[in-house]
Amino acid sequence: MADEQRDDATTGGGEPARPAQTVYRSRITGRIVSQAERIAAARARIVADEIRGIETEPWIVELAKQRA
Repeated sequence: MADEQRDDATTGGGEPARPAQTVYRSRITGRIVSQAERIAAARARIVADEIRGIETEPWIVELAKQRA
């Protein structure tokens, strides 16, 4: 899964240049992960959990329901 980080770009006055946007990064490589990749990974996790016979966490199920 990916770690959640904030991208808080600010101008010299301390005011945000644009609204803060959540950026997700890979735990292994550190590269930025797109929303479509997060959704695909959540869907794959649900299938793997079904095969293992365990219950998937609700936030992963909600993520998988989103459109890519």
